[in-house]
Amino acid sequence: MLKKFLLVIFSGLWCVTLVLAQRSANAQQDDLAVYKSNSCVSCHSQLAEPVRVSNKYLEWQFSKHREKGVSCDKCHGGNSTAADKQKAHTGVQKASVRESRLYAFNQPETCNTCHKSIVNSFVQSDHYKKLRAVGLGPTCNTCHAHMATKVLYSASEASDLCAQCHNAINFLPPRPEIPAQAEDVILAFQRANNVINWAKLLIAEDDATVLTLTPMRLSCDSPRLC
Repeated sequence: MLKKFLLVIFSGLWCVTLVLAQRSANAQQDDLAVYKSNSCVSCHSQLAEPVRVSNKYLEWQFSKHREKGVSCDKCHGGNSTAADKQKAHTGVQKASVRESRLYAFNQPETCNTCHKSIVNSFVQSDHYKKLRAVGLGPTCNTCHAHMATKVLYSASEASDLCAQCHNAINFLPPRPEIPAQAEDVILAFQRANNVINWAKLLIAEDDATVLTLTPMRLSCDSPRLC
């Protein structure tokens, strides 16, 4: 009896798994429908090997860029309308090549196509000036990772990232106060955000409060009231 019961349970779970997998596949196809004429997406979405290429595609698949309609060619270059592999990859270069749109020096110009205000602030920073002058400085991917798949929200993560350069391990002068300051800044932003959310909650509760006014009988003992 127990075996039959377990068999029914496992059969049910297997059916549910198949249904969910099919729904997931259908959802992915719906998501990619807008890219059906893009040869980069149609080809790379079918690749399982090499793992490096397949993983990069999946990073894009689950990125904000994909959600916003930013396809591979917008950053990597190439011809997304060409069916031929060689023609489709025309102009695509590794990020390590100085002429590449994804080379550290060139990333701000590439990202500026969509993120003008952010890039305008970045190119005025000391980080960018040192990056251009001697190649020692962060660029867009340093904080936002490949294809903007990651944004640093955690104070400890920001501190750890800053510490990768501003510590005594590499050849730069140790500046341990910089990672600490970065952590404090993130924490200050988080505190401000929490205060704002708290204020919104109090306002919402106040708006939901119904005041009941009870009529009051005025005394005529005073001439001013009668």
